[in-house]
Amino acid sequence: MKLSEYLVLLVCFLLFYKTSGERGDVPENVPEINIGSKEFLKVLQKIIRERVEELIEKRSEELFLKLERKIKTVSETNNQIKDLLHQQAPTLFQYTSFNTSLSFVQSKVTSECDNLINNRKTKLINETEHDIIQFVSKTQSYVSKTTTAIQAGVLRRYKDILSDVDAISVSTTELLDSRVKHMLQNISNIELEVEQAIAFFATLSENAPQNGEIIKFDNITTNFGNGYSVTEGLFTAPIDGLYTIHCSFLVVNGYVNVELMRNDNKIGRGYAAGGRLEHTGSIFVTTDLIEGDEVYCRKLPDYSTGIIRGDLYTTFSGYFLKRIS
Repeated sequence: MKLSEYLVLLVCFLLFYKTSGERGDVPENVPEINIGSKEFLKVLQKIIRERVEELIEKRSEELFLKLERKIKTVSETNNQIKDLLHQQAPTLFQYTSFNTSLSFVQSKVTSECDNLINNRKTKLINETEHDIIQFVSKTQSYVSKTTTAIQAGVLRRYKDILSDVDAISVSTTELLDSRVKHMLQNISNIELEVEQAIAFFATLSENAPQNGEIIKFDNITTNFGNGYSVTEGLFTAPIDGLYTIHCSFLVVNGYVNVELMRNDNKIGRGYAAGGRLEHTGSIFVTTDLIEGDEVYCRKLPDYSTGIIRGDLYTTFSGYFLKRIS
């Protein structure tokens, strides 16, 4: 019998027991209902317990079989993983070797780039100094030739005037003599001014100041005419004339705007932005300056977030070209 059938039988017995007890009419030749009920319950409990034990044992066997199948599946999966790792071992070894080679190549490339940058800096400094020396040499040669030509022309003119002095009155002779002396004096003053070779070149040894402040290039290489002041960062024109002014700057960690100023007026502006790499900006102008004019560079206020690095690429230079009559 099934467990459900036993339960149905138990329910029927209980209903019979309750009904018989209320009416009080128990059939003859039937054991007492209470005693019979107890015996029946014991038998029923035994049958139910045995059936439950059978069901538990059967369920346990099914669960153990499922567990064995699971364990077998896990073992097979582990074996597959081991086989896969064994198959991929050469690939992993090749990847490790490639990664090591890549690190070595990156280190070598970085070293070569650093050497290249240092060589370029040194070359730029040497070329700049060479250009300045050539410019000064050419200027001095030009001054010497110009002075000789002026003196020869003045002497010829003076001799021509003296050759006609007999035909000129005394007052006229004195006037001409005075004019010649005045001319010679002017020529002498011009020669003195021309012989003044004016040129300067300076670099920045430390990072530039805050926005709006003058950039003081403190490492002077050339300062003919003593027009540049390292303490103030200003170039003061010694004489009237035409000048070329150049400024270059190396920028890192942001962007920088630089103004080239003459007195309080802007005459040039440069920009550069530096991120992972360094970048340079420059300003180059040719302008006329009056004796006493001040020229300087400064970081533009409120328009600069980066740093101007103190470096051989950060320079300030200028040359005197000629006088303007």
